[in-house]
Amino acid sequence: MAHRENRGDLHQSFSLKLAWIRNAEEAQSQDHIIEFGSGQIIKASAAPQYMGSQDKINPEESLLAAISACHMLSFLTVARKMRLEVISYSDNTTAKLGKNRDNRIAITHITMAPQVSFKSCDTVSEARLAKMHHIAHNNCFIANSLSSDVQIDMHNSSATIPTDNKLI
Repeated sequence: MAHRENRGDLHQSFSLKLAWIRNAEEAQSQDHIIEFGSGQIIKASAAPQYMGSQDKINPEESLLAAISACHMLSFLTVARKMRLEVISYSDNTTAKLGKNRDNRIAITHITMAPQVSFKSCDTVSEARLAKMHHIAHNNCFIANSLSSDVQIDMHNSSATIPTDNKLI
């Protein structure tokens, strides 16, 4: 089971359990389960292009989820420290598979396009929003762990002031 140790310590560790069992009916099955420290269990597989199941999360999607969530959490911390109230945050993250510097197949480029809504009294300029994303990216543990090019697409990113409290 995954767990977190020393919550306030810089030297935290994380773990999970992954299990794959050969399926007699489907000898080439890539399906497996992942158990997280929170107790959640997900069914996973390879991407469909690599003989995986289309209805299960794959490692590439897991990586995108990790970096997108980490960036969001870092961004929310930046906003809180700037005393800006975020009402909603959503993201559309994509990745490109290609060859890295060592001519190996890798995720070579990740693009995030976050949409952020602030409380109506909080005015956030495009320049300030870009700076906030830059600070969040530099403080994202996952981004700091990757060698891929990670880009925040400010052309598809926005800050809005919603007229209601519904997700955009």
